[in-house]
Amino acid sequence: MKKLKEILQGIAFLLIGIPIMIIASIMDQKAFKKEREQRQKAQEQSK
Repeated sequence: MKKLKEILQGIAFLLIGIPIMIIASIMDQKAFKKEREQRQKAQEQSK
């Protein structure tokens, strides 16, 4: 019975944890892209 509970917890973690990690990484990439674009604009303005 304990083994089954551990398996269910593992499955629940995968179903909840993986999408959160994927969303977080996508948001990080968007933020990084935006930051890089702003830095390029700032460099162009300072020239």
